[in-house]
Amino acid sequence: MCYMISWHINKEAFTDDFANTCKKYKPHFNKIKNTLENTIFSEETVSFNFMGNAHCECDTPLGMKTVSESLNDYLLLLNEFQNCAKIKYIAVFKHFYDGSFEEVIKHNKFEIVKIHISEIDSEFLANIKDDIVYKILYYKKWN
Repeated sequence: MCYMISWHINKEAFTDDFANTCKKYKPHFNKIKNTLENTIFSEETVSFNFMGNAHCECDTPLGMKTVSESLNDYLLLLNEFQNCAKIKYIAVFKHFYDGSFEEVIKHNKFEIVKIHISEIDSEFLANIKDDIVYKILYYKKWN
C-alpha cells in the first residue's frame, strides 16, 4: 500500500518548454496514462508524475504530509509554470493505492477543489488530502 500522486495539465500546455521546466526541478518527470480519464478529466488532459522508477511516493515531501523545506521545489515549480505558454491549470491527485484503484475510480465521484496559484504555499501542499483533485488555476488575477 503506497501513495501515488498524479498530475494533470490541459493538453495544449504540454509542450517541450513545459517538460523542460518540470525536469529542471524534478528530473524524474514521466508522462503517464491518464488514470482519471472519463471520470474527472477528458482526453484533453495530459497526465504525468515525478516518480521515475520509484514504486510509490510515500517518502516524497507530498507523500509524507509534513511542512518542510523540501516542499520548496514543488512551490518553485508550480510558480514557474506561470511562464509556460497556454497553461490554464495543473491538477494534483493523491491516492493511497491498496490494489483497488480501478474500483475506486469506477465508483467514486471525486471532489474538485479549485485554488489559484497565488494561494499555494508549503502548508497547503503538505495537507493535500487523499482522493480529492486539487485544480491549481493559472488565470491572471486582477487586484
